[in-house]
Amino acid sequence: MTITFSFEPSSEKRRLTEILAELGVQLDTRCAEIGKCGGCSIDLLEGELVNIHNGEIATAKQRVYACLFTLSASKSATISVPEKSVIAKKSSVISEFKIISDRTQNFTDKEPGEKKYSIAIDVGTTTVAVMLVDMVLAEIISIETAFNEQIRYGDNVLTRIKLCQNNQDMVEKLKGVIMQETLLPLILKALASRELEFADIEEIVIAGNTTMQHFCAGVNPETLGVAPFTPIFTHTRILSCAEAFGIDADVEVILLPSVSAYLGADVLAGALISGVSEAEKPTLIVDVGTNGEMILNTGKGLAGCSTAAGPAFEGAGLSSGTRAAHGAVSHINLCAGDVELDVIGHGQKAVGICGTAYFDFFASAVREGLLSMTGRFTEKFIMEYAAYVRSGVEGMEFCLTGVAEADSPTITEADISSLLQAKAAVAAGIETMLNRYELTASELERVYLAGGFGMHLNIESALLCGLLPGISIEQVELVGNTSLGGAYVAIDKVETISCLEEIAGKIEVVELNLDEDFEDLYIDNMLLSC
Repeated sequence: MTITFSFEPSSEKRRLTEILAELGVQLDTRCAEIGKCGGCSIDLLEGELVNIHNGEIATAKQRVYACLFTLSASKSATISVPEKSVIAKKSSVISEFKIISDRTQNFTDKEPGEKKYSIAIDVGTTTVAVMLVDMVLAEIISIETAFNEQIRYGDNVLTRIKLCQNNQDMVEKLKGVIMQETLLPLILKALASRELEFADIEEIVIAGNTTMQHFCAGVNPETLGVAPFTPIFTHTRILSCAEAFGIDADVEVILLPSVSAYLGADVLAGALISGVSEAEKPTLIVDVGTNGEMILNTGKGLAGCSTAAGPAFEGAGLSSGTRAAHGAVSHINLCAGDVELDVIGHGQKAVGICGTAYFDFFASAVREGLLSMTGRFTEKFIMEYAAYVRSGVEGMEFCLTGVAEADSPTITEADISSLLQAKAAVAAGIETMLNRYELTASELERVYLAGGFGMHLNIESALLCGLLPGISIEQVELVGNTSLGGAYVAIDKVETISCLEEIAGKIEVVELNLDEDFEDLYIDNMLLSC
């Protein structure tokens, strides 16, 4: 499905993304409108458009990035907006988590008349989850989720950090976007579902990566974007409700502690509730995302690192990549010339592909001998899947719903290369950490996969293409949104927050770019399986 608009000539030099947003169509501007990601691609059917930077004229039958073009002052334009370029209204956010540690939640006894409700929040780079908790009944009574509205300023933290360099106004703007535009409406919605008011809350606990914690506090994160990548703060920070949300209410807002610039409160919380922080044998927790954060318990101590996997796991920069939302292909199976697809949302048409589906594609293709180890299409692939494979501008392309369908989501050889780079970063990070502490993958008693990507991932597919090198399926356990789980266990428990601070202080931070083995391991892991 596409949306078509016709525009009269205009002398206003406003980006088409802004014009369409006013018409209720929010395009996917995950590169902060610098023309890099292709998320806002549109088709010019008739007339012309003008590049706002160099005056280049785009004419009919061209595909352009809406963030780079505006309307012509002399000619009308008719454009078509592909469905995959529109930010989904419904996010697919994992709000479930597993608490493995014996640090279960026991709330303080409440006296009559005391507040008995609190809020736990996971602030992710892409999505957020808000949980309303009844502390008397020790029950989760409402959960609300949404996209982090900051995604219109870039799909990764580095893009947002760069916007803030020497620009405090942008810091305030991004704080307002996350706190007042994103979180506050979700909090109010959760409260309204139980006929409660803001004044009924005792405290709000927030966990997120280090950059998001800075934004929530209104602190410029610019130092996180340049060496030596030093955070302004990593310790617990407590804000008043007025400071956080601009609301005069007697509610504390607690930002949980982080470890370093790229080891945030999210993975630290995961180390706590998974039990990694207190395990007696080697264990590992990995949050596979834009920054592949991991914390390793060596059996003798704790170490952590972050590997720059990039946004490919969320579909950024890929020809048909999309986030896990309605219309996204979440799983793919190839068998004897047939293509089976799982699409998020009942009855939804496939409009894009999310990260988990790419790993299924890799696994199926490797099993069937359809891809070489470097990610190139084999002759067998081209012959057996002739109805799905065609030659494109970036090499061979696999059309998930067939070459006959004009708007079929596709996987190109260039997409495969980008994904192999992201996979290699995570895999090399794991191997570097194990080598550094003289461990083998088989010695890990447990490997916990955290985050939404991990929960949707087919573990067999991940293992087959080498995402978790040397690790067996019996070692892996999915633990869900441990960031939200960590915020939950910290509600009304000063000792839990103190414990997080203590754990953070014990973690040796490993800078992978300074490890002499990392680059070689990264290159080795560029193959589909190692």
